[in-house]
Amino acid sequence: MGKPEIEHLLKIKTRFLKKYHYLKRDSAGVITWYGSWNRKNEQAGIQTITIKDNKYARINYTLTSTRTSEKRDFNYTIPLTTTPCNFGGVRYWFRCQLIKNGELCNRRVANLYKYGDLFGCRHCHDLTYGSRNLSGFYKSFGVLLSDDELLQKEHEIRCRFYKGKPTKRYARFLRLTKRHEEMFNLGLSLLNKKTTDITKNK
Repeated sequence: MGKPEIEHLLKIKTRFLKKYHYLKRDSAGVITWYGSWNRKNEQAGIQTITIKDNKYARINYTLTSTRTSEKRDFNYTIPLTTTPCNFGGVRYWFRCQLIKNGELCNRRVANLYKYGDLFGCRHCHDLTYGSRNLSGFYKSFGVLLSDDELLQKEHEIRCRFYKGKPTKRYARFLRLTKRHEEMFNLGLSLLNKKTTDITKNK
């Protein structure tokens, strides 16, 4: 069994918070993001992430076991830091606050993942990407997306061509679609071969 895969976990992204202006202070210096989730064996009715003075994020949520109805409250802060961008502005990062082997991580990361009770970086949670857990011929193609996921990715592309050439994002989508089709055709070919072999052995 491979390591837990980040694609299936809850995550918080600084890129998301910045894109939707949650990192832009209002007059009170506080921005709060609300969310909720419902996962196997647990659910959270309300989750808040409060950005205070662009220096830290306070995460507050209550986990409820769907099996025992037991509730557990969590309320902790994660520092924010910035680095300058080449063309002006700054990029935001979290400082992971998990403790591993008796030491504070404090690693600068763009994404935090919830594995277990707390949000932390993928290194502390010992997470991996789905493509790294693949084996055999599947590894050469990577993780397949569903048709709905492909449509969603296509819908998110605002600009497909620039000066007559595909944009980088659209080019990545085309490569992803091609890989999806190749994997599907390979799987269909193997299924037909297996069916033929079974018929011959009868």
